[in-house]
Amino acid sequence: MKEKEKTKRSGQKVLITVCTITAIFIVNIIIVNRYKSNKYQRAVELMNEGSIVEAYAVLSELKGYQDSKERMYSIRKQYPAVCFAAVKEGDTVFFGRFEQDGNLTNGAEEIEWIVLEHRADRVLLLSRFVLVPMPFHDEYTEISWKDCSLRAWLNGEFLEKSFSKIERELIWTVENKNKGNEVFESAGCVPTKDQLYIFSLDEASAYFHTDEQKYMIGSAAATPYTINQNIQNSEDNDEKVAWWLRTSEVYEFTAAFVDSNGNLYPNGAVVNNDMSYGVRPALWIDIKPSDIK
Repeated sequence: MKEKEKTKRSGQKVLITVCTITAIFIVNIIIVNRYKSNKYQRAVELMNEGSIVEAYAVLSELKGYQDSKERMYSIRKQYPAVCFAAVKEGDTVFFGRFEQDGNLTNGAEEIEWIVLEHRADRVLLLSRFVLVPMPFHDEYTEISWKDCSLRAWLNGEFLEKSFSKIERELIWTVENKNKGNEVFESAGCVPTKDQLYIFSLDEASAYFHTDEQKYMIGSAAATPYTINQNIQNSEDNDEKVAWWLRTSEVYEFTAAFVDSNGNLYPNGAVVNNDMSYGVRPALWIDIKPSDIK
């Protein structure tokens, strides 16, 4: 009899404990939902007031609550600079669109970028993924960054098709110093003015020279679209692929590259190799436009 009462009391304790935990869980859900609902309403109010930057910041905290993602996309589309208002080095942001998922029927996807450098009036972005397999130049010949087909594509077709007029107005035109390859004492080429470009050997070395930086920044996965183009990738390394740098080797029918592990290869590869190397564009963005507040 005593054993039955003991078992009964034990069962009651378990039931009470379960009910208590369940009640706490439900209360927490209610509190979180109320918090998110209040945040969401505040974001809507800010949008209606025209406080776009603040509204975007509040929406980003909601992590997909209700239609917050759709509202964020709508803001980015109308005010592309808004997502750069409070970024830090190491953050990722979305800017522009390019085919990435390999499904040509659903349109191009937003391009994700890593913020590598933050200055008072601009930020430097490097695409998180290798966007497309492409040769440095479309024929086997001695060629520099100034005259290669990859530069022409980036500052022509890619720029025009991947960015809206508003977005293009935010992209700085920079003068790139195109030094030679010090390892092989190559001459380099004259400075170029570019909106879109790929890193030089010196720039890559500056932004990812430690093992951690090589892994986090230098090593880059290919998009499904890129893999569908039969680029050579490392299946045992999260489908990472090599990508071009704009520095030529001593013989200008080769260009330097970064391998799938983020290591620099100054000895380079032949410029018309179109299935082993991909493209990670870089650009500077104006973060102080006058049309948002």
